Amino acid sequence: MFEKLKKNYSALLKTKEFNSLKKEKPEIYLCSAFTVMEGKEFSEWQLDFFDTKDNKITSFILKNGKFEMTAAQEVFQEKESKIDELELGKVKLNLEETFEIIKKVRDEKYRGDNPSKIIIILQNMDNHEVWNVTYLTVNFNVLNFKIDASNGAIISEKCEPVFGFKVKA
Repeated sequence: MFEKLKKNYSALLKTKEFNSLKKEKPEIYLCSAFTVMEGKEFSEWQLDFFDTKDNKITSFILKNGKFEMTAAQEVFQEKESKIDELELGKVKLNLEETFEIIKKVRDEKYRGDNPSKIIIILQNMDNHEVWNVTYLTVNFNVLNFKIDASNGAIISEKCEPVFGFKVKA
């Protein structure tokens, strides 16, 4: 799945739409990649680019063989913090390896909390490329794991009921 992300990113960089945006806004950079898994199916990767001047994110997603660009949107943050550039070359751990690390913890601590949907974000947090993986479970829990994408270290893990879950920037 990570190979598909890299392939999509490389293809996007060659498109007229992206190059036009980059010419207009040379300060933009890749800040995150996002996909959702339901059952065994993944959605297409959404590639997010941060504009440092406008403090907005423009996203691209591949649909029917063509990249679609969303209008720039305000960044959702509880507190203002720097949005770092995501460097795909620093990612050493693919998604399958990340799932293996998470599976060990889930089997040990959260047995029976089976996912109905998995939200996957690859981003840079505190100068580390991080797999930020959130499981929405059939038991109405939210399991969140942050895994260092360079070495597989578990940065954080938490489990909260859906009804008590708070989004934190």
